[in-house]
Amino acid sequence: MSLDLYVTGRSIFKNSRVLSRKRYYGQSLVGTVDGANTVLMGQFAPWDTARVPVIYHDGVAYATSAYTLDYVAGKITFTAAPASGVALTADYTYIEIPDVDIDEILKDGFDEMVLQLGVDWDLNDDGTHLYIEDADGDDPEVNSTTFSVDRPSKMAYGLCCQYRFLLGKAQDTAAHNRSVKSGDVAVNSTKNPDQLRALLPELRNAMIEALSALTITSVSSYGSYVATPTSNEYDKWFAWRDNVSSSVDEREFP
Repeated sequence: MSLDLYVTGRSIFKNSRVLSRKRYYGQSLVGTVDGANTVLMGQFAPWDTARVPVIYHDGVAYATSAYTLDYVAGKITFTAAPASGVALTADYTYIEIPDVDIDEILKDGFDEMVLQLGVDWDLNDDGTHLYIEDADGDDPEVNSTTFSVDRPSKMAYGLCCQYRFLLGKAQDTAAHNRSVKSGDVAVNSTKNPDQLRALLPELRNAMIEALSALTITSVSSYGSYVATPTSNEYDKWFAWRDNVSSSVDEREFP
């Protein structure tokens, strides 16, 4: 079975250090507890779908059948309104972005990996699963085994996802840089991307090193397209295969 990004891919990215997550225990819920209201909120959202929240009334856990959860909004809808005066708390894990946005990062990371390796792999999305497949629709062969079970392959892919996530974050942060002066009052609301810019080459080095260690069993001329070796495009995207020490990411962002 090929690697399912909607399952294993999410786990790979969520366990990376570039994504903010925090577990809260016994945190008070937000909302009116009057015996009529059935909807309450967590103090922070979205919630990580990989860690099922636990909802309590006066310190006693509710049965999961007593409510439904909206992980994106951090919302609990009870099947019956909690009694007036009951203390409602929850254990849950805050995550920086919801699964729907993580899935887009997983696709971006796949694009980065395919671009760097030059392989003709593709994504097969049936709405429930998102599989990485080779040109024959099979689990790609890597390091004398298959991608879905090869730990170095999944580590390299995870680094591709982290890189694309931080690259997008740096671009977005730079786009919101601004400083305003009104009379004698200066307001600086600049979101400084310098730390992200400094981290990107380091992360790209790790990504390239991990990718260069992979042995792809079936590759045709590095995939369907490789730029002419003497071109600027080749120097930017493909030269690392000949010189792994090439470490500067030349993609421009503000």
